[in-house]
Amino acid sequence: MVAVLLGGWAGFRWWRDRPPYGPEVVSAHVVVRMVDNDSVWPALTGWGASRESFNVPPLGPGWQLVAGQLSYSVPRNARDAGEYWIVVEDLRSRYRAASIWGTGPDPDRVGQGWDGAVSAGIGDYPWLSDYRSTDSGGVTMAADAPGPVEFVAMIPPSIAPIAASDLTVSLVFLGNNRHVYWAQRLLG
Repeated sequence: MVAVLLGGWAGFRWWRDRPPYGPEVVSAHVVVRMVDNDSVWPALTGWGASRESFNVPPLGPGWQLVAGQLSYSVPRNARDAGEYWIVVEDLRSRYRAASIWGTGPDPDRVGQGWDGAVSAGIGDYPWLSDYRSTDSGGVTMAADAPGPVEFVAMIPPSIAPIAASDLTVSLVFLGNNRHVYWAQRLLG
């Protein structure tokens, strides 16, 4: 009886934690540029973002910005599948971008912040081990939100200057069941 119950529980967890699709279906691609106060908006508007869609605060001396655009395909079965998280880290200093903002064609479906379920679920991804901390930040969007998504991450003077080659940018798929389905390193 115990073996049947344990087997049933294991089967249920496998079914519940199985992703509805893999990263190959999403075909995510990211481009980034290192920018400052003067070059951030030309980069963002060049990608199609509007100034009304999100606020990029002016930075003081020594601060640096990472501007990026994530392009991806929306799978057929993405509706109510969960959400994606974009996370940015400087590999040299292991600094996780805590202040990061994003927007997309439907700005109401793109947000920023952090979710402890992401921190708890990334144990299988060694390059994301620093994100187990709760002082991390990311941009989130519904799995069926239209793309592309533009984002901006702040790099403080204590870390800056950095180069795009110092960065890793990852896409994490968090299911509605609060389980990390998969993570994919897109840069770095």
